[in-house]
Amino acid sequence: MRFIFILLLIRIGSFAWGQEPRSALDNTPSVETAAVPVPASAVTPVASVPTVQEPAPEKGQSSYVYDLKKLIIQSRENIKRVNAKIKEQAVIKRNQKREERAREYYQRGIQLTDEGKLDEAREYFEKAVNITEHPEMTGYIKESERRLKLQEQAIKHEEVQRLKQVQQDDRFKQEDAQNAYREAVALYKEKKYKAAKDQFEHVDALVPDYKAVRSYLRILDQDIIQQEALNIKQQKVEIERQNKEAEAARAREKEVWRKEVDRKEKERKTQVNEQADKVYNEAVALYKDRKFAAAKEKFQEVEWVVPDYKAERNYLKNIDKDIAGEEKRMAAQKEKDLEKQKWEEEVARKKEETQRKALEAQKEKEHRRQLEDEAQFVYQAALTLFNKGILDEALEKFNDVEKTAPGFKSVRVYIVKTAQAAARQARQKVIADEKTKRDAEEAQRRQLAQDKTAKEKKEGEMKEAKTIEELAQRSAALYKQISALTDDRYTVTAKRKLSKVEDVLNNLKVQKEHLLRQMREEEERAHRARAAQMYDEGIVALRNRDFDGAKAKFLELENTLPDYKATRSYLRHIEQDKERAGQQAVLERTRAEEARAKELEEQQRREEAARAAAEEERKRQLRQAQEEEVRGLAEKASILNDDILKLSKEHKFDEAKAKFEELEKVVVSLKATKQAMESDQAKEQETKKQAQENTLRLKETRKAAQEKEQAHQRKLINALEAQKKEMENQRRQERSGPKEELTPKERQRKKYLEREEQRKQEMERRRQEAERLERERQERLKKIDGSRKQKKKAEAKAREDAGSKAELDAQADQMRKKLEAERAVLRKQLEDRVEAIYQEAVGLYKAGKYTEAGKKFNDVQDIIPDYKRSKDLMKKSIQLSVKSQKNIPVAVPQPVLHGVSRNKAVEGALDRFESNVR
Repeated sequence: MRFIFILLLIRIGSFAWGQEPRSALDNTPSVETAAVPVPASAVTPVASVPTVQEPAPEKGQSSYVYDLKKLIIQSRENIKRVNAKIKEQAVIKRNQKREERAREYYQRGIQLTDEGKLDEAREYFEKAVNITEHPEMTGYIKESERRLKLQEQAIKHEEVQRLKQVQQDDRFKQEDAQNAYREAVALYKEKKYKAAKDQFEHVDALVPDYKAVRSYLRILDQDIIQQEALNIKQQKVEIERQNKEAEAARAREKEVWRKEVDRKEKERKTQVNEQADKVYNEAVALYKDRKFAAAKEKFQEVEWVVPDYKAERNYLKNIDKDIAGEEKRMAAQKEKDLEKQKWEEEVARKKEETQRKALEAQKEKEHRRQLEDEAQFVYQAALTLFNKGILDEALEKFNDVEKTAPGFKSVRVYIVKTAQAAARQARQKVIADEKTKRDAEEAQRRQLAQDKTAKEKKEGEMKEAKTIEELAQRSAALYKQISALTDDRYTVTAKRKLSKVEDVLNNLKVQKEHLLRQMREEEERAHRARAAQMYDEGIVALRNRDFDGAKAKFLELENTLPDYKATRSYLRHIEQDKERAGQQAVLERTRAEEARAKELEEQQRREEAARAAAEEERKRQLRQAQEEEVRGLAEKASILNDDILKLSKEHKFDEAKAKFEELEKVVVSLKATKQAMESDQAKEQETKKQAQENTLRLKETRKAAQEKEQAHQRKLINALEAQKKEMENQRRQERSGPKEELTPKERQRKKYLEREEQRKQEMERRRQEAERLERERQERLKKIDGSRKQKKKAEAKAREDAGSKAELDAQADQMRKKLEAERAVLRKQLEDRVEAIYQEAVGLYKAGKYTEAGKKFNDVQDIIPDYKRSKDLMKKSIQLSVKSQKNIPVAVPQPVLHGVSRNKAVEGALDRFESNVR
């Protein structure tokens, strides 16, 4: 807004300065000034111009533009800072989402671990770890640790403050008890025993066994009984005195009442005459206005109240005839009015039908134009998606255009093209998937071939070694036979050949030993690999708290490869870990039971609140019924009083006396009802007081139980932590200590000795595993039964909440429809405004004002891109403007504004309006 204001000031300055340049930094003429041709005679040299002393505004102009330049630079820096802050906020939001996902994965992993799904649980734990290892999470985790430390410090500070507050409350309680004790003693000395008892009970509630409170309370009960007996005697004397005074007052009231009755009777007659005169005058006026029926009613009212009043009987004799004549005249007038009304209605109907047809034709025309505009907008969006290769969305939008305006432009051609392109794209995707699958199968076949070749090579080497061994045995036998014939002269040549054979045999032995050594090394490596796999499986089972499975793996590993890594250490401590896990499970079960107890307590509290509300409603209805009874008795007493006055005026004193006695009974009933209401209120207050006392006692009992349970849990936690530290120290010492080395023969011997023990342990492990599976099955059955009950309760609750949910859904639908209607209205207003700007731009274009027309078309493009022919006309306006200014450098307006476009600004305003409406 400031930028537009500055541009307006520059425009005004340009008119004031005439031919001065618009900017001190650029002396070239602007687009507006260049559009005006300058005659050649107007261009004169500087020397021929007469010297006129005028103030030059260049200095102020240059400083003003320099300030504007600084403003632009500062704005760009502010944009950079805002962008940096937006990035930081985006990183924080992403980290918060990562934290939520990591917590969800962790909770899911814990749940799967409890269910025994260890592989899935490990995957979720790995997902949680991978999320937290993101580079953006480094600073976030440190900040989380810092916040945790601050929270811990705040909790410690709050605990210290709470202890101080408790000490201060105890001190104040002692002071209150001392003050209340003094006041109670003073009241006791003044013989105000009930007030003194209340104060002593208050002191005993604050500080039990405070000084001589219990002694005073024991004495006070006897004092109160004695004082009440004395008060009862005094009350009887006072009641007799009051009854005598009431009897005398009643006699005086009866005399006053008779006088009052006579006076009211006189006033009533005067009032009745005045009312009769008023009604009589109204009846005469109605008769003169020819309203005979109303006049008859008024005359009858006067006759009922005051018979034979003035000339009312004469009027009543002749008024029936007047009513009959008036009815005939009114019927004739009504027929005339009805014919006139029919004629007017026929004329109005014809006129309305003509207007309705014209309005329907106009609406149909506007509807067709609106459908074409909507189709144009969606058609342009579909073309953009088609050019970008987003075929599914483009096909959907082309189908929408076809539904809105069938046969619009080339939409059917594009539908066919888009469907064909989507089919080609799908085929290419299927071919790529098949190629990937074939490559995987080929790699698998190559791997199988390599494994088969290696296996065949190993078998060949074993056969070769066996053949070499057989040849060596045969050669040794032949050598022994030939050596026995050493004296024969023919054996010299054989000896030479045998020496060569011996050399060959020696070479064969060396090769055999080499092959055997390689085979032993391969077997050792495979043995080590199997041992490492078993060790890893045992570690995973131990981490997943499968202690029996871990023990079986470690025993199998110890029999296969004794003293591998920390196998013996794990075997020694696995029972302790199992016991510790059991204690941890007991602790978790205790916490779960505590949570369930809290839930039950909350449910009980809600039920008590509901019962209290129902009891309060019942009492309210009872009070309302009593109040209605009191009102009824009061009305009955008023009616009896009026009857007594009437009978007294008529001198029927016996009947008046009977009414008076009935009135006294009503008054007695009224007093009894009021006393019952006051008694009920007192009982209700006493009940509330007892309920509050019971609630306080229950809270104290629950608090003591919670403190005891918390102490037990702290004891368990401390024991577990101590045991964990001891186990860690033992494992550290065992890992740091030297490992004893065993020879292969000793390992083999130990393996044979422990094989039987391993078989026994395996049988025991299988038995325990079967028992554990049976227990888990029973627990699952119990959980299923419990979940079925909970499901039934939830369904009942859902049925109860169905009504309220339906109402909320209806309200939400109404609000949504209202918002859609308001958004449609705003969109229609926006399109009307764009249409006005477009028409204005077309008018400027036809008038030859291409620069201004280009700006208007640019505004249209910013609000709604590709609106009608705005884009083409804007380009043509720019080209024509450039042609008309060939010899002048022109700053061509770009079709896109720097900064935020108007379209985005308008959509932002619509979104803000919707949020305000919500």
